[in-house]
Amino acid sequence: MQRLAPNSPEVWHNSSIFYAYMGLPDLTLAAARKAVELDPLSYIDRSNLAIYSISSGNVKEATRLARDALALQPGNVGALAVLCETLAAAKQFDDANRILAQITSLTVDDPRVGDRAACQFWIAAYSGDKKVARQIIDEVAPGYPDNGVPAGDMSTGYRVIGDNDKALEWYKRALDDRDIAVLPTRYFAKGPRAVFDTPAWIGARNRPDVIAWENARVRIAREFGSKISGS
Repeated sequence: MQRLAPNSPEVWHNSSIFYAYMGLPDLTLAAARKAVELDPLSYIDRSNLAIYSISSGNVKEATRLARDALALQPGNVGALAVLCETLAAAKQFDDANRILAQITSLTVDDPRVGDRAACQFWIAAYSGDKKVARQIIDEVAPGYPDNGVPAGDMSTGYRVIGDNDKALEWYKRALDDRDIAVLPTRYFAKGPRAVFDTPAWIGARNRPDVIAWENARVRIAREFGSKISGS
Protein backbone atom coordinates (compact mmCIF):
# COMPACT_ATOMS: atom_id res chain seq x y z
CA MET A 1 0.00 0.00 0.00
CA GLN A 2 2.88 2.41 0.67
CA ARG A 3 4.00 1.98 -2.95
CA LEU A 4 0.46 2.28 -4.32
CA ALA A 5 -0.47 5.34 -2.25
CA PRO A 6 2.75 6.97 -1.02
CA ASN A 7 0.99 10.28 -0.29
CA SER A 8 -1.89 8.84 1.69
CA PRO A 9 -1.75 9.85 5.37
CA GLU A 10 -4.13 6.98 6.18
CA VAL A 11 -1.69 4.45 4.71
CA TRP A 12 1.18 5.79 6.82
CA HIS A 13 -1.04 6.06 9.90
CA ASN A 14 -2.03 2.40 9.60
CA SER A 15 1.55 1.41 8.81
CA SER A 16 2.84 3.09 11.96
CA ILE A 17 0.32 1.24 14.12
CA PHE A 18 1.16 -2.06 12.46
CA TYR A 19 4.90 -1.55 12.93
CA ALA A 20 4.35 -0.56 16.57
CA TYR A 21 2.44 -3.76 17.26
CA MET A 22 5.27 -5.69 15.60
CA GLY A 23 7.89 -4.11 17.85
CA LEU A 24 9.83 -2.30 15.10
CA PRO A 25 10.62 1.18 16.49
CA ASP A 26 12.54 2.57 13.52
CA LEU A 27 9.76 1.73 11.06
CA THR A 28 7.11 2.93 13.50
CA LEU A 29 8.68 6.33 13.97
CA ALA A 30 9.38 6.81 10.27
CA ALA A 31 5.80 5.93 9.29
CA ALA A 32 4.27 8.07 12.03
CA ARG A 33 6.38 11.07 11.03
CA LYS A 34 5.28 10.61 7.43
CA ALA A 35 1.64 10.52 8.52
CA VAL A 36 2.09 13.76 10.48
CA GLU A 37 3.84 15.38 7.52
CA LEU A 38 1.02 14.43 5.14
CA ASP A 39 -1.82 15.43 7.48
CA PRO A 40 -0.81 18.46 9.59
CA LEU A 41 -4.26 18.62 11.18
CA SER A 42 -4.34 15.02 12.42
CA TYR A 43 -4.62 14.99 16.20
CA ILE A 44 -4.23 11.23 16.51
CA ASP A 45 -1.04 11.01 14.43
CA ARG A 46 0.66 13.65 16.54
CA SER A 47 -0.52 11.99 19.72
CA ASN A 48 0.66 8.58 18.54
CA LEU A 49 4.03 9.97 17.48
CA ALA A 50 4.40 11.57 20.92
CA ILE A 51 3.83 8.16 22.52
CA TYR A 52 6.31 6.47 20.17
CA SER A 53 8.87 9.21 20.84
CA ILE A 54 8.58 8.73 24.60
CA SER A 55 9.16 5.00 24.16
CA SER A 56 12.27 5.82 22.11
CA GLY A 57 13.56 8.25 24.74
CA ASN A 58 13.04 11.45 22.74
CA VAL A 59 11.34 13.48 25.46
CA LYS A 60 11.74 16.88 23.81
CA GLU A 61 10.08 15.76 20.57
CA ALA A 62 7.37 13.91 22.50
CA THR A 63 6.46 16.99 24.55
CA ARG A 64 6.27 19.22 21.47
CA LEU A 65 4.07 16.73 19.63
CA ALA A 66 1.82 16.21 22.64
CA ARG A 67 1.28 19.97 22.92
CA ASP A 68 0.49 20.15 19.20
CA ALA A 69 -2.00 17.28 19.51
CA LEU A 70 -3.77 18.94 22.42
CA ALA A 71 -3.94 22.24 20.51
CA LEU A 72 -5.82 20.41 17.77
CA GLN A 73 -8.29 18.91 20.25
CA PRO A 74 -8.38 21.00 23.43
CA GLY A 75 -9.99 19.16 26.31
CA ASN A 76 -9.41 15.71 24.84
CA VAL A 77 -8.64 13.54 27.88
CA GLY A 78 -6.41 11.16 25.91
CA ALA A 79 -4.36 14.08 24.59
CA LEU A 80 -4.10 15.52 28.09
CA ALA A 81 -2.86 12.17 29.44
CA VAL A 82 -0.15 11.92 26.79
CA LEU A 83 0.98 15.48 27.48
CA CYS A 84 1.02 14.77 31.23
CA GLU A 85 3.36 11.83 30.69
CA THR A 86 5.71 13.77 28.42
CA LEU A 87 5.83 16.69 30.84
CA ALA A 88 6.61 14.33 33.73
CA ALA A 89 9.37 12.71 31.66
CA ALA A 90 10.75 16.20 30.98
CA LYS A 91 10.71 16.89 34.76
CA GLN A 92 8.19 19.70 34.28
CA PHE A 93 6.17 18.59 37.27
CA ASP A 94 4.26 21.83 37.91
CA ASP A 95 2.90 21.74 34.36
CA ALA A 96 2.17 18.02 34.65
CA ASN A 97 0.19 18.58 37.83
CA ARG A 98 -1.84 21.29 36.15
CA ILE A 99 -2.70 18.81 33.42
CA LEU A 100 -3.61 16.25 36.10
CA ALA A 101 -6.06 18.75 37.60
CA GLN A 102 -7.72 19.14 34.18
CA ILE A 103 -7.97 15.38 33.70
CA THR A 104 -9.41 14.93 37.18
CA SER A 105 -12.03 17.59 36.54
CA LEU A 106 -13.05 16.04 33.22
CA THR A 107 -13.21 12.45 34.52
CA VAL A 108 -14.56 12.91 38.03
CA ASP A 109 -17.60 10.68 37.37
CA ASP A 110 -15.91 8.28 34.95
CA PRO A 111 -15.24 4.75 36.33
CA ARG A 112 -12.54 4.30 33.68
CA VAL A 113 -9.59 5.65 35.63
CA GLY A 114 -6.85 4.86 33.13
CA ASP A 115 -5.93 8.36 31.96
CA ARG A 116 -6.11 9.89 35.41
CA ALA A 117 -4.17 7.08 37.07
CA ALA A 118 -1.55 7.09 34.30
CA CYS A 119 -0.95 10.81 34.75
CA GLN A 120 -0.63 10.41 38.51
CA PHE A 121 1.66 7.42 38.12
CA TRP A 122 4.08 9.05 35.68
CA ILE A 123 4.37 12.17 37.81
CA ALA A 124 5.30 10.01 40.79
CA ALA A 125 7.56 7.66 38.83
CA TYR A 126 9.55 10.33 37.01
CA SER A 127 9.93 12.34 40.21
CA GLY A 128 11.46 9.25 41.85
CA ASP A 129 8.68 8.68 44.36
CA LYS A 130 8.28 4.92 43.98
CA LYS A 131 6.20 4.68 47.16
CA VAL A 132 3.45 6.88 45.74
CA ALA A 133 3.78 5.25 42.32
CA ARG A 134 3.21 1.85 43.94
CA GLN A 135 0.21 3.11 45.88
CA ILE A 136 -1.36 4.29 42.64
CA ILE A 137 -0.88 0.92 40.92
CA ASP A 138 -2.01 -1.05 43.95
CA GLU A 139 -5.19 1.03 44.14
CA VAL A 140 -5.93 0.50 40.45
CA ALA A 141 -5.28 -3.26 40.39
CA PRO A 142 -8.49 -4.45 42.15
CA GLY A 143 -10.64 -2.64 39.57
CA TYR A 144 -9.24 -4.63 36.65
CA PRO A 145 -10.64 -5.15 34.03
CA ASP A 146 -13.66 -2.88 34.46
CA ASN A 147 -11.66 0.29 35.15
CA GLY A 148 -10.22 0.49 31.64
CA VAL A 149 -6.59 -0.13 32.60
CA PRO A 150 -5.08 -2.92 30.46
CA ALA A 151 -3.08 -5.69 32.09
CA GLY A 152 -0.11 -4.69 29.93
CA ASP A 153 -0.15 -1.20 31.44
CA MET A 154 -0.24 -2.71 34.92
CA SER A 155 2.79 -4.81 34.01
CA THR A 156 4.62 -1.73 32.76
CA GLY A 157 3.86 0.15 35.95
CA TYR A 158 5.22 -2.54 38.22
CA ARG A 159 8.24 -3.00 35.95
CA VAL A 160 9.01 0.73 36.09
CA ILE A 161 9.05 0.73 39.90
CA GLY A 162 11.19 -2.42 39.99
CA ASP A 163 8.65 -4.98 41.20
CA ASN A 164 9.48 -7.57 38.56
CA ASP A 165 7.46 -10.35 40.17
CA LYS A 166 4.25 -8.32 40.00
CA ALA A 167 5.21 -7.09 36.54
CA LEU A 168 5.60 -10.67 35.33
CA GLU A 169 2.28 -11.68 36.89
CA TRP A 170 0.48 -8.93 34.97
CA TYR A 171 2.50 -9.63 31.81
CA LYS A 172 1.27 -13.24 31.84
CA ARG A 173 -2.28 -12.03 32.45
CA ALA A 174 -1.99 -9.67 29.47
CA LEU A 175 -0.85 -12.56 27.27
CA ASP A 176 -3.72 -14.72 28.50
CA ASP A 177 -6.15 -11.85 27.82
CA ARG A 178 -4.85 -11.52 24.25
CA ASP A 179 -3.66 -7.98 24.91
CA ILE A 180 -1.61 -7.64 21.73
CA ALA A 181 -0.14 -4.33 22.89
CA VAL A 182 1.99 -6.24 25.40
CA LEU A 183 3.83 -8.22 22.71
CA PRO A 184 6.20 -5.46 21.52
CA THR A 185 7.17 -4.27 25.01
CA ARG A 186 10.39 -6.27 24.91
CA TYR A 187 11.58 -4.04 22.06
CA PHE A 188 9.61 -0.82 22.24
CA ALA A 189 8.51 0.14 25.71
CA LYS A 190 8.99 2.60 28.51
CA GLY A 191 11.10 1.64 31.50
CA PRO A 192 13.74 -1.07 31.99
CA ARG A 193 13.75 -3.85 29.41
CA ALA A 194 16.61 -6.06 30.63
CA VAL A 195 14.12 -8.08 32.66
CA PHE A 196 12.66 -9.47 29.45
CA ASP A 197 15.82 -11.52 28.92
CA THR A 198 15.74 -13.21 32.33
CA PRO A 199 14.72 -16.91 32.50
CA ALA A 200 11.32 -16.26 34.10
CA TRP A 201 10.26 -13.78 31.41
CA ILE A 202 11.67 -15.90 28.60
CA GLY A 203 9.64 -18.80 29.98
CA ALA A 204 6.48 -16.67 29.99
CA ARG A 205 6.91 -16.04 26.26
CA ASN A 206 7.55 -19.71 25.47
CA ARG A 207 4.08 -20.30 24.10
CA PRO A 208 2.92 -20.91 20.54
CA ASP A 209 1.14 -17.59 20.00
CA VAL A 210 4.10 -15.49 21.17
CA ILE A 211 6.60 -17.61 19.23
CA ALA A 212 4.49 -17.15 16.08
CA TRP A 213 4.46 -13.39 16.65
CA GLU A 214 8.24 -13.33 17.16
CA ASN A 215 8.78 -15.25 13.93
CA ALA A 216 6.47 -12.88 12.06
CA ARG A 217 8.33 -9.91 13.52
CA VAL A 218 11.64 -11.16 12.15
CA ARG A 219 10.15 -11.82 8.71
CA ILE A 220 8.59 -8.36 8.52
CA ALA A 221 11.78 -6.71 9.72
CA ARG A 222 13.75 -8.43 7.00
CA GLU A 223 11.16 -7.57 4.35
CA PHE A 224 11.22 -3.87 5.20
CA GLY A 225 14.91 -3.65 6.07
CA SER A 226 14.30 -2.85 9.73
CA LYS A 227 16.67 -3.20 12.63
CA ILE A 228 15.74 -6.17 14.81
CA SER A 229 17.59 -5.20 17.95
CA GLY A 230 16.73 -7.22 21.02
CA SER A 231 16.38 -10.48 19.12
